[in-house]
Amino acid sequence: MNNLDLKSIDMIDLDKRYIAEIVDIEKKSFAHPWTKESFLQIFEQKNYAGLGILLRKKLIGYCFFYWAVDELSIVNIAIDPDFRGKNMGTTLLASVEDQAKKLHCQTIFLEVSVTNATAQKLYQKLGYSKQALRVGYYTDGKDALVMRKKL
Repeated sequence: MNNLDLKSIDMIDLDKRYIAEIVDIEKKSFAHPWTKESFLQIFEQKNYAGLGILLRKKLIGYCFFYWAVDELSIVNIAIDPDFRGKNMGTTLLASVEDQAKKLHCQTIFLEVSVTNATAQKLYQKLGYSKQALRVGYYTDGKDALVMRKKL
């Protein structure tokens, strides 16, 4: 079975206590990962937040975002590779959407690498649509698709 038992899942507001686990997932997930310092800076920013997904008290995924007026922008999202394909990304994004609604946001934006077909497929399945192309967006020079979902 590809899905995990949702009874063993908890959604949490992230804070600095989880920094080691966040950085570990980040390094396993991206060729050019964010640094520990980058994540620590987010915790200090106004209108930024992070949600985490715990499986039996172990962090297996996270999403960081900021909001302004009626828009929420996802700046980093990852699921531990050992837990991909088990609907954890869908579960995490549903919680982000719930948070966006509580913040009175009407739209969610994100960027995704043009080479990350798996993530693009997930986002489209969840109602995100392609809006624009950001040329050379990533540090390795790859382009990003801007995707949007109206809530």
